[in-house]
Amino acid sequence: MSKTFEIAVLGGGPGGYVAAIRATQLGLKTAVVEKDKIGGVCLNWGCIPTKALLKSAEVYNVLKRSEEFGIRMKEIDFDFPKIIKRSRDVALRNSKGVEYLFKKNSIEYIPGTGKIIKKGKVEVVKNDKSTEILDSKNIIIATGARPRTLPGIKIDGKKIISSTEAMLLQKPPKSMIIIGAGAIGVEFGYFYNTFGTKVTIIEMMPNILPIEDQEVGAAGGHPAHPGGRGLPLRGHGDPAPVRRLKRTRQDKNQTEKRPSHLFHFAFSFPFPIWLFPIALHPAPGTSYLFPTRAAAPGWVPSSRLSRPAEGWREQRPGRRSSRRK
Repeated sequence: MSKTFEIAVLGGGPGGYVAAIRATQLGLKTAVVEKDKIGGVCLNWGCIPTKALLKSAEVYNVLKRSEEFGIRMKEIDFDFPKIIKRSRDVALRNSKGVEYLFKKNSIEYIPGTGKIIKKGKVEVVKNDKSTEILDSKNIIIATGARPRTLPGIKIDGKKIISSTEAMLLQKPPKSMIIIGAGAIGVEFGYFYNTFGTKVTIIEMMPNILPIEDQEVGAAGGHPAHPGGRGLPLRGHGDPAPVRRLKRTRQDKNQTEKRPSHLFHFAFSFPFPIWLFPIALHPAPGTSYLFPTRAAAPGWVPSSRLSRPAEGWREQRPGRRSSRRK
């Protein structure tokens, strides 16, 4: 069975669903293909649920310091499974909200995995295993990012986990090593340390949060920044250490740490390697929008995620732009 659209979006995350909504507002018949819940990693397994977890950690930390505010509390405890459940409920509400916007804007949501098979055609293997073909001259690729593993470290979902599994644990582990002191690693380090886990963060760059401003990393108290105040990880034990490790193949004095969990927070962008097997150069007569800052040669870039579909429409000959001057 085949359906025809003016624009097809592969991926229902913030890049994809915002573009789809804008496309329909401009009068384009639009479909979105997404194999998981609408909202992508950000709404379901990233930005939103992690902030819910951090809020619980913040409240717990404030309660432990209640006497500083003139409030006496005899006993403070936490229900970790309930903290996790609240985070999942917050994510679900946000995803349902985007689904409502899809219905409001008449966007067709197709649960499944999409693959561009030739010019203007997308093959969708639905979650119920049925197959559907979408005819669309214009395609937006918004496949997002997925956890990346390092050689010799395979994510098994039990001892070695990614951020997804970290949001589903039913009790805080006794100890953990986090590989990567980026935003995700530091957030989970703060969260689990707050609830009693002994955390060690490993980062190969000279400071934590290496892609942020240096002042931000310095405030975390990495040894490379003597003026730092220390990581704001106030849990049952000591603040989580952030260590700069130097090791070569000739190292003889190797130390061994055996944490109960190893958290691996590195991400890679799968396009165009495994998810959509297509070349870097688009087929003649087919428009592809890659709604991120980085654009591959031969692709139409879109520097602003909020208006990729509008930018595409303005480039179409014979179509009058609706953008306000």
